[in-house]
Amino acid sequence: MRATVHDPRDVTDEDDHPAYRVEFWIGSTQAEEWRLVDVDSVEEVLAWVRTRADGRSAVVGVEHRCGEGIAVARLLGRAPA
Repeated sequence: MRATVHDPRDVTDEDDHPAYRVEFWIGSTQAEEWRLVDVDSVEEVLAWVRTRADGRSAVVGVEHRCGEGIAVARLLGRAPA
């Protein structure tokens, strides 16, 4: 990891209520996928994931605008290889 000080003035927009994406992986080829909205915090998302993981690995991401589309930035976990 590399950490740098940044200038917060480079942010042009904020989203106070982003949507989150969650994938629960069953093995390495099958995932159950969820979209969470109306979330108060990422801690709420992580608590939701912990209560529903049931031994499955989870990948958590947050949606953001990317040009004219939607991208997902991974926050936690990795899809099985």
